[in-house]
Amino acid sequence: MPGLAGLSGIPQRTFTVANVAGGALWAVTVALLGYLAGASYRLLERRLGWGGEALLALVVLLVLARVVRARRAARRERNAADAHPH
Repeated sequence: MPGLAGLSGIPQRTFTVANVAGGALWAVTVALLGYLAGASYRLLERRLGWGGEALLALVVLLVLARVVRARRAARRERNAADAHPH
C-alpha cells in the first residue's frame, strides 16, 4: 500500500496516521473476535459435553475428507492434462 499511497499523492503524514489507525483497529478487532470465539467455545463445551467433542470430531473429519477429495481430483486433472496435451 505505501507504493499506491505515494503514486496517488497522499501526504506521508496522512498515510502514516491512517496506517497506524488501521493497524490498531485491525489488532483490536482480531483480539476481540478471538476472545469471543474462545468464550463461545467454552460455553458450548459446558452445554454440549461429550456431544460437542463428537460434533467437533465430525466436522474435522468432514473437512479433512473434503480436502483429500479436492487434492485427488486436482491430481487426476493434472495427470489427465499431462496424458493428453493440447
